[in-house]
Amino acid sequence: MLFAPRQLLIAPGIALILLGVVGAAWLLPGERRVDGVGFDVSALVYACLAILVGAQLLMFGGFAQLYGLQEGLIKQVAHAWWSRVFRLETCVAAGLALMGVGVAGTIVAIQMWSHTDFGPLDPRREIRIVVPSATAVALGVSVIFAGLFASLLSLRTTRPGRSAVPAQRQPPPDAPLSEKSPSLAQSSPSLSQSSPSLSQSSP
Repeated sequence: MLFAPRQLLIAPGIALILLGVVGAAWLLPGERRVDGVGFDVSALVYACLAILVGAQLLMFGGFAQLYGLQEGLIKQVAHAWWSRVFRLETCVAAGLALMGVGVAGTIVAIQMWSHTDFGPLDPRREIRIVVPSATAVALGVSVIFAGLFASLLSLRTTRPGRSAVPAQRQPPPDAPLSEKSPSLAQSSPSLSQSSPSLSQSSP
């Protein structure tokens, strides 16, 4: 999936989203009939489900490409636009817009319910508003958390300015000289070799 997310995840996700959006828009006004076969609220529910599933596939494909970018498995030039699409600010704005649409539809449904003094409703009419509104709210929440997860994928394992080489262990204070300073211990034999000549030259 890292090397072919477009064919395995992104393209099927986009196809499902388009199919769901077209189907939901076609079924929102009322029941449709094709060659004597009726398509009503049940088909509308599955159209909204196709939107949610397609969005999940699309976002997971974007996560796979972002991970490939961070690990150097995918070229930055070819897929840099995913880094802009999955920015936290962009996802939060899009998610809040979708949630706003869903909340507006919910308010409309409540107003329609109030017109009947909060009594029984026509379920076929009410579902045409409630199901798309709930789908928009669920999709908005998913988009917001997708941006949060994408920002976590973009984090580096090491902080800027901090070396990835682990720090060396410091020897205890009572350790021998060879453990504290190996370079000094290596130079000590040369000093001991030069000391006999100094003792011979002295009267």
